[in-house]
Amino acid sequence: MQVMVIGVTTVEEQVTHIAQLAETVEKLQKTIEEKDMEIAVLMEKLEIQHGDDSEKATSRQDCQHNQSSIWRSLSRYVTYSKPYTKRLDNLRMPTGYQPPKFQQFDGKGKPKQHIAHFIETCNSAGTDGDYLVKQFVRSLQGTAFEWFTELEPESIDSWEQMEKEFLNRFFSTRRIVSMLELTNTKQQNDERAVEFINRWRALSLDCKDRLSELSAVEMCIQGMHWDLLYILQGIKPRTFEELATRAHDMEFSIASHSRRKDEIVESHNQKRVMESLAITTPVKITARVKSNNQNKLEPTHDQTRQRTLRELEAKIYPFPDSDVVDMVENLLQNKIIKLPYCKRPEEMHRINDPKYCKYHRVIGHPTEKCFVLKDLIMKLAQQGKICLDIEDDVAQSNHAAIIFDQLEVVSSTPL
Repeated sequence: MQVMVIGVTTVEEQVTHIAQLAETVEKLQKTIEEKDMEIAVLMEKLEIQHGDDSEKATSRQDCQHNQSSIWRSLSRYVTYSKPYTKRLDNLRMPTGYQPPKFQQFDGKGKPKQHIAHFIETCNSAGTDGDYLVKQFVRSLQGTAFEWFTELEPESIDSWEQMEKEFLNRFFSTRRIVSMLELTNTKQQNDERAVEFINRWRALSLDCKDRLSELSAVEMCIQGMHWDLLYILQGIKPRTFEELATRAHDMEFSIASHSRRKDEIVESHNQKRVMESLAITTPVKITARVKSNNQNKLEPTHDQTRQRTLRELEAKIYPFPDSDVVDMVENLLQNKIIKLPYCKRPEEMHRINDPKYCKYHRVIGHPTEKCFVLKDLIMKLAQQGKICLDIEDDVAQSNHAAIIFDQLEVVSSTPL
């Protein structure tokens, strides 16, 4: 059996084509064998039937005719025939033509893109029009090559017809992206800004709705991390190039600031540890004595249980509330205590409010009623870091003060 192979450029391509044709021939031979078995069964049935000799002869002739028809229909599969007409087969390639290396299509992917790439490759090599039909097989492999070999012989008479048949057989598997999917695409926790922008941009190219670059940039910003989103909405970049540059710079700045903050916190923690190990000299603080209170600094048995807020506010201390403001100022001036973190920064500077606490720097209770501060003063006194100089009500001093000849003090973290 002679097999005709369309001109190929390399030995590897010839081997590939021959192997594919051999596989096709093997399938056809199996089909022929099955048909032969069917014919044999029919012959046996005809011989078993009774009738006159003329009817038997006619039946045999019909059977032979059917067998010959089957062979004729299968002969075209056994011997390869080109699917294009003799007119196209007789076309001669231009002088000096060198077959280019074609991109291969195996039945998957995007058929329209393959057609466009094939035409551009042929045009670059100096061929176009009907000449493309004879070269098209060079760009096919796998399932697509099998489709080409199974086309009806001499059924293609132009490149337009070949292109139409090809596109009717193979379909694009490209997924269409909706606007809903684009708006729900968000930057992942460990994803860098530029990586998210590139991922979002690639996804938007498959969107069925056309977006201007400005609209696409604005939609992309909505999917970014909140800190970047807040700043970029104020900057309003107009192109993806500007968006990627701005986002990268801001992300780098935020990361640097976070690292500096961690270093500062670590430095403060180390400093506090060193200060807690230092030997402190008690600072003497004077305060008036309340007439209804005994001068005892030791905690009572009632202080060992958890107290309610009302009990904490009603607690009696060995110094009057009016001295608390001056006492906290002296403690801060001599670096005995440090102010805690302000939970409401917007209230930090409202010092004229009657319910402003100078220790917590928030609006809620006056400094004189801050039992947290009073407990801190009592604890410092119990630890020997300060000395309360308790005076009688008739004393000339009307406020707490620090004795400045004992200022060699290293501050410690308030508990």
